[in-house]
Amino acid sequence: MNKAQLKRATERHSGSSQSGRATRGGRGGGKANPVEVQTFLEGVSYPTRRGDLLREAERQGASKTVRTTLERLPDERFEDPTDVSKAVSKAR
Repeated sequence: MNKAQLKRATERHSGSSQSGRATRGGRGGGKANPVEVQTFLEGVSYPTRRGDLLREAERQGASKTVRTTLERLPDERFEDPTDVSKAVSKAR
């Protein structure tokens, strides 16, 4: 699944009509959606772990909301962006 397909799938799932990249400022707290998180993970090589996802998101200037969402993910191996998006959807 490429990024465009992932975005369409998550928008259909969430009913969101968000377009374009997520803003870099963002608001603190809450939970980021999978599309917003993926926006900041372009440089990640898979498979990867949560710590690598966090480092890349920070390097890309992710909002506190995105970073907090990533911190809530289980510390497990993610095989591809779809695994990350699934974990983000389940994160509390």
